[in-house]
Amino acid sequence: MLAAGLTIGLALAPPITLPSADGARTALLVPVTDALSLTIVEASYREQEALVDAALTSSESGKVDDPYGVVLWPAAQVVAAAVAALDPALLRGATCLELGAGTGLCSLAALACGAKRALATDYREEPLALLHLSADANEANGLASAQLETALFDIMDEAQQLGQSAPLAGPQLGFCASSGCAWRLWAARYSQGGRPAHRAPSHCLGCSS
Repeated sequence: MLAAGLTIGLALAPPITLPSADGARTALLVPVTDALSLTIVEASYREQEALVDAALTSSESGKVDDPYGVVLWPAAQVVAAAVAALDPALLRGATCLELGAGTGLCSLAALACGAKRALATDYREEPLALLHLSADANEANGLASAQLETALFDIMDEAQQLGQSAPLAGPQLGFCASSGCAWRLWAARYSQGGRPAHRAPSHCLGCSS
């Protein structure tokens, strides 16, 4: 999977910054395949600077001051392209779960390629709010906002439960652009409880294994 992802990454064109009408948000047009490009909404430059400044000046390290989820990770484009390259029969009608979604490009790519529903999770509210804006901006690519669900969730917080959201009941596909090891954490965390609604998806993609 790593070699295939590297090949895909070398073939992808870089994202294009779209003109902003009001400067409030940064929008990128991100190539996923030769025929599919998706719009991703990022935080404005001012919002990005404020988050970085808060992280640099904070006396405590941790997720509260992590500024990175509000911008597109380069690895997300590679994983999204790998999602789009999957067997169409696997994607068609699938339910998907994305851990550490950030701007949620992988979930949007899955929906654009035929998935039925996607649950995108992150431990901050800001990226998930931006993801809903991105979903609205991609209606021309066949996405319906109702297909996308978001939830606050931190895979590292053992006390936190994701719940019984409908897309989680036997997801076929799982994505994590920040780290492929997230699925090992997921399996270790939920295998003890024997809860089928929390079992690992049958196909998991990440930037590393």
